[in-house]
Amino acid sequence: MSDNLGTFSDAAKTPSRNPLGIVALFIVLVYAMAALVLGLSGSNGLGAFERVVLVLFLVLFPPGVMWVFRDLVIHHTVKLYGPGDYKDEKNFVDLAPRAQATAAAVTAATAAASGTGLRMAAMTDPKRVLSTALRATAAARNAPTVPKVLWVDDKPEGNLHERRALEAAGFSVLTAATTEEALQRIATDPFDVVISDMGRPEGAEAGFDLLARLRSAGNTTPFIIYSTRRSPEQRAEAKRRGALDSTSDPNELLELVTDAIPH
Repeated sequence: MSDNLGTFSDAAKTPSRNPLGIVALFIVLVYAMAALVLGLSGSNGLGAFERVVLVLFLVLFPPGVMWVFRDLVIHHTVKLYGPGDYKDEKNFVDLAPRAQATAAAVTAATAAASGTGLRMAAMTDPKRVLSTALRATAAARNAPTVPKVLWVDDKPEGNLHERRALEAAGFSVLTAATTEEALQRIATDPFDVVISDMGRPEGAEAGFDLLARLRSAGNTTPFIIYSTRRSPEQRAEAKRRGALDSTSDPNELLELVTDAIPH
C-alpha cells in the first residue's frame, strides 16, 4: 500500500506544477474516490439512491469539466502556466508587474478616450483588461524577437496611454506622422504590426490610403485602424480592404495587436 502511495506521489509531482495540471490531478482524485466508494461498499453493494447519484455524477462530471477547460483555455490562457513552464522562471516573476502596468495604461487610455475621466475608468471591466494585459505581456515575451509596432498618427499625443500600454507589455513602438514617413520607415525597418488613424491632414481616409499602398506593394504586415469612428460599416470596409479590424477600444486594440504578432 505504501509503495502504491509513493508511486502516486511521484506521478503527481509533474501535473501539480501549474494550474491546469492541478485541475487534471483533481479530476483523477475525484474518480479515484468514486472507485474507492465502490470498492468499500461491501457485499451488499450500493443502495438504489446511491447508485443513481453515482451514475449521474459519472455522466455529468466529464461535460462539466470539459466546459471549465474550454473557458480556461479561451479566456484565461496565461493563468494556466506556472513558473516551471518558462525557460527562465524569472520571466514568470516579472510577468505580473508588467501586466499590471499594461492594464493601468489601458484603463487610463479608456478614460481619456471617453472624455469622462475616472467615471469611465471605473466602468472598464478590470478582469477583461488584466486578462488581456497578461496575455499581451506573455505573448511579447515569448515572441522570437521583440515585437515591433509602427503607429501612424499626426497627433501622437492623443494615443500616449495606448503606446505606454504596448511598451509596458514588451512591444517596441515607433511613430510616424504621415503616410510617406510610414512608408519610408517600413521600407527600411520591417514591423510586426502597423496601427493607423483614419483621418489626417493629407486626407479623410489617409488610413485606408496607407493600407492600399502597402497591399499594392505586396506588404502583408497586419494592419489595424485605430479611430474614434467605429461604425459597423467602417469595420466591414477595413476588413474588406485587408485590415485586421477597425476599433476605438484600447483594450480591443491590445487584443488585436497580441493576436497579430508572430509566436
